[in-house]
Amino acid sequence: LVYTNDHGKKIVIQLTAGLANSIFQGNILISDSSFYANYPTNSGSSILLMTDSNASQKDELKEGLRDYGIEINTTQERLAAFNAVENTYLSIFLVMGAFGLLLGTVGLGVVLVRSILERKKEIALMKAIGLSNRLITHVFENEYFILLFFGILIGAITSFVSILPTILNPNASLSFLTFAMIIFLLLANGSFWITFLTNRFFKTVEMNNT
Repeated sequence: LVYTNDHGKKIVIQLTAGLANSIFQGNILISDSSFYANYPTNSGSSILLMTDSNASQKDELKEGLRDYGIEINTTQERLAAFNAVENTYLSIFLVMGAFGLLLGTVGLGVVLVRSILERKKEIALMKAIGLSNRLITHVFENEYFILLFFGILIGAITSFVSILPTILNPNASLSFLTFAMIIFLLLANGSFWITFLTNRFFKTVEMNNT
C-alpha cells in the first residue's frame, strides 16, 4: 500500500499478517515509532483500548471526558456491529433453507402416496397371507420412517460440517440449539406426513380393492 506522509513523501506499507474477525477490522496496525516518524503532526490517539473495566470505571471516563464526545463500547458490541450484516444474511438464508427442507418433506409425502397406489398387488398379497391391515400399515410406515431418518441424518451431517465454523464463532447468530430445532422440525413434519398419508391412502386402496 502506498501512502503520503506529512513530509509529502510516498511511503510503502507491506501487509505481513491479518487478524480475522477482530475488533481491528478496517485498521492497519503499525508501531508508534514508525507512525509518528511519518505523521509527526498527529495530535494523539482517538481510540483507546481498556482491559477488565467495570461499570464504575466506565462512568468515571464518561464523566471526565464528556467534553470530548467519548463513546465506550465493549469488544462484543464492536464485533457484533461488524457482523450484523453477515448475520442478517445468514438468518435469511437459514429461514429460506428451512422452508425448502419442509417443502421437501411434503414432497416425500407425495412420493409415498404414489408408491402406495403402485403397490396394490403387494398389499393384496400381504392380506392374502394373513397380515392385518394395521400390521401392513406399520410395515409401510417403518419403511418410510427409515428413509426419512437416514435422509435427514446424511443431510444433517454434511450441513453440520459445513457450518461448524459459523457455529463456533461466538458472534454468529446460529447456534447448536437452532440447528437441533431445525432437525427436530424436519423429523416431526416428515413423520406427520408419513403417518397421515399412509393411513389415509391405505384405507383408499383397501376400499378400491373391495
